[in-house]
Amino acid sequence: MSDSNRSVAWALLLLGLLAAGGAALWLLRDQPTEPATSSPTDLITRPSDASRPERELPVPADRRPAREEPTTATRTGAVSGRVVDTNFVPMPGARVEAFQGAVVTSVPGLFQPHRLRREAVADADARFTLADLPEGADLVLRLDGEFAPAELGPFNVSAGATSDLGNLVVHPGMQIAGEVRDESGQPVPGARIGLFQGLVEDLPEGESPEPRRLVLADEAGRFRVPNAEPAAFNLVVSAPGYARARHAAAPALGERPVRMEAFITLRAAQPLDGVVLVARDDQPLKGARVVATALDPGNDGGEALSGGDGRFTIADLAPGSYALRASAAGYSPAHTRTFATRSDEPVELRLPRQGTLSGHVVDPDGRPVTAFEVQAKQHRARMDGAVPFGSVQRVRDPEGRFTLTGFDPGWACVDAWAQGYALTASDCTKLSQGAELAGLLVTLQRGASLTGRLIDDLGQPVPNAKVALFLNREPEVDFLRSNPRENPRLKSTRADQDGVFLLEDLSAGTYQVEVDHPDHAVLRHDDVLVEAGADNDAGALVVTRSATVRGAALDASGSALPGASVTLMRIDGPSREVRTDGHGRFVFARVAPGEYVLTCFGRTPDLQDMLNTIKLPDERLQLAPGQELDLTVLSSN
Repeated sequence: MSDSNRSVAWALLLLGLLAAGGAALWLLRDQPTEPATSSPTDLITRPSDASRPERELPVPADRRPAREEPTTATRTGAVSGRVVDTNFVPMPGARVEAFQGAVVTSVPGLFQPHRLRREAVADADARFTLADLPEGADLVLRLDGEFAPAELGPFNVSAGATSDLGNLVVHPGMQIAGEVRDESGQPVPGARIGLFQGLVEDLPEGESPEPRRLVLADEAGRFRVPNAEPAAFNLVVSAPGYARARHAAAPALGERPVRMEAFITLRAAQPLDGVVLVARDDQPLKGARVVATALDPGNDGGEALSGGDGRFTIADLAPGSYALRASAAGYSPAHTRTFATRSDEPVELRLPRQGTLSGHVVDPDGRPVTAFEVQAKQHRARMDGAVPFGSVQRVRDPEGRFTLTGFDPGWACVDAWAQGYALTASDCTKLSQGAELAGLLVTLQRGASLTGRLIDDLGQPVPNAKVALFLNREPEVDFLRSNPRENPRLKSTRADQDGVFLLEDLSAGTYQVEVDHPDHAVLRHDDVLVEAGADNDAGALVVTRSATVRGAALDASGSALPGASVTLMRIDGPSREVRTDGHGRFVFARVAPGEYVLTCFGRTPDLQDMLNTIKLPDERLQLAPGQELDLTVLSSN
């Protein structure tokens, strides 16, 4: 097998393995459906998160004049469609929400797409329209209603146009039915049953995830949870006077049952008492958060806050073993565990005080920098890499002073930066538990600049493209790439009308330059050297006009295949996947020129079909800059 064929084989094998194991990996936050009139189901959703504002950099008094970035109006379009079931019966009232984010191979949702805050409700004929969507090929639609929740896409959004997605097919949901009884076998009416499915979003400390569905048991202790996904699930059950219980189950591999049963026994609550103390002086610690994690199957955990005397009670736990963790601002966490054989004994958790680090930020001439940002970092061993922790602190102080808290024992240091200066790392110093160290001096270094000019493959300037710095040799696959917003060393800007860009306040290093323009393939140019304090020139960067591959997916009889998985794999490069719309049409926009293999695996990708495709190395596409192809692809299953 040649090197290129071997690359295709590995890509397809990875695709198959991901398809086989990734059906339940969506990270989209669950949205509820309204209860049917015949169901007692009450449904809960968390309010949408507010958009995180862009960080506004403080400006020192001696700053250089800021260079205004050219801006372009966001190009938007719309999509419309119709929600139907597998028999093409309209599903009026279905809710459709838009997300944006590339989907990797057959595991949509391997990372969390960006919520676009565009929603619609299907009308009486089950039709909907979503407007003001950003142009691109990474639109994902979340559908919810009297059916199993579905995430469909990615779809293409064309600027200034409305794309008709046709019939979007949804599948019947699974019903989870069962009974809740106590240890004597008596029903527990009014018990609350919360359904959790998929990966739970990582929430700020102190916040608990909401269930996808919430229902109440009737007078006989019976309950019914409608329209669940036919996938693994957890039920968390609670009732006054009883300990919370957790029931975990899943359909057999490859099956899509219409009903599963769950029988839950609630046990009398056995409160867990304890006290949180400050280490060394044994003073009670108020406001510490104590979390109990169940170690026995069927039990659920709980949490509580310590009172003024340091004492806490977690009231709704079942007899059993638990892992305990106590945390409080300014203190290192403490851990312990309980045992079922000694569960009545109060527990003690001692939290040691954390250390603090304070100092000054000055410019190269020793003058205070009066407005800056600073990030705490620490590492356990001297030769380990320093890891940032906590939030970035914005400081405005006439003397350039700062104080950071929350340091555990080990080596501590800071990163500081300001307008007109590069991010500068301080020396690291050793801190013992609870130590307060003052006098750290951070001398900011003058930032370097990087300029360059963008041209296309015809030699014409590429205006208004977004230019961003990344760590050198970042991978091509989007979900593996780092987030520039989490690294203040990385900057971004836009090229002007002549395609010229300027990035300022850079730290010395070797970077990857990413160029993003809607009419061109994304360029990722590695090994760009930035020398400290210098004006660096990246020269001319060639941004190639992108190609477009569109067409229709057909089954073996020649009929259009809505909802099919179509994959465009680049030889020796990453692959992209889309789902066909309700007409069986697909679009791959902004494709980089090169050699590709186009395949279709139907609505349910099969690993064997994917492996068989490896034997077809001659069916390749050679795409040139600006080329547009309209093709027909047959499903392999």
